[in-house]
Amino acid sequence: MDIALLEMAENLYLSSFKQFGIENYLFVTPNSETAKIFHKKGINAAALWEEYSDILTTVSNYGTKNFGNKSIRKVVACELKNQTGVKT
Repeated sequence: MDIALLEMAENLYLSSFKQFGIENYLFVTPNSETAKIFHKKGINAAALWEEYSDILTTVSNYGTKNFGNKSIRKVVACELKNQTGVKT
């Protein structure tokens, strides 16, 4: 688990989303353990499925084909979770 990810997301949530009443957001986390920590804090989060786990564990340079593919996979993962009603 990435502690910096937790702190950054929590700070963004508290200083912006919660403060302005924004409820239409989703933090995408690398695993269900991290998503559960967010849920306990009242923050909307969803974990990627295992086949998408490399999205957050490998580095890609902006503008490269690999970066574009990973960006598309993030959106697809979120859409599939939304469509299937998968809960983390």
